[in-house]
Amino acid sequence: MGALLSTILASILLPPFCLILTAGIGIVVWRWRPRLGRALSAASFLLLWLVSTTAFNAPFLEALGWPVPADARAADGARAIVVLGGGVTRKAPEYGGLDIVHVRTLDRLRYAAWLARQTGLPLLTSGGRHEGTSASEAELMKSVLENEFATPVRWIEVNSMNTFENARESARILREAGIDRIFLVTHSFHMRRAVQAFAPTGIQVIPAPMSMFSRDPMTFAHFLPGPVGIQTSYYVAHELLGRAWYAIRERFE
Repeated sequence: MGALLSTILASILLPPFCLILTAGIGIVVWRWRPRLGRALSAASFLLLWLVSTTAFNAPFLEALGWPVPADARAADGARAIVVLGGGVTRKAPEYGGLDIVHVRTLDRLRYAAWLARQTGLPLLTSGGRHEGTSASEAELMKSVLENEFATPVRWIEVNSMNTFENARESARILREAGIDRIFLVTHSFHMRRAVQAFAPTGIQVIPAPMSMFSRDPMTFAHFLPGPVGIQTSYYVAHELLGRAWYAIRERFE
């Protein structure tokens, strides 16, 4: 129920649904408050167009992302690599109906395997069991790393359902192993929130971001709305809201 409520709230608060909702409200109130209705609808459609373009959201994504890659040659006291889950694809038909890691997770695992080979450090995968899946995300991640990337996994954290819990549950395992400094692998746009989540745990983090932002020359196509623009705006808004929520939690804990 908690996961379902979070999904519903995220859909309402984040683009594009929030803008579609306000446009709908504008159409409904148009009859009684024409000026307000027109203003709401026009502003919503304009914003919907803007957030659907990479020209609009690319600067936000660049500012949100972690600015520098990790230096695998300078472990700087790190004693483990933690890789955070990025989602699961349920019952993939091409794999005979098996649950598999989402492409976001696969990208993180590929970089984590490379980093592990460069540093020789042990790996921890973090991610709980999603509703309706056959195994936890961490277990699916471990299977991919070991069977597809030939990279052993020493620990799995199977109780978390979000980044905040990833940090708390992973920190508990790491402390039991006597580890207080790690490389942390996740997407560049997610790294600041992940570091923020680990900060109160006492585990020192060396950010190891992947899929870092690369600015392409601006063309007319960047001003046209499309699915990439919508997805990017969703990620940006999700990360900003998540970081604000963590700051509120830390203030009142």
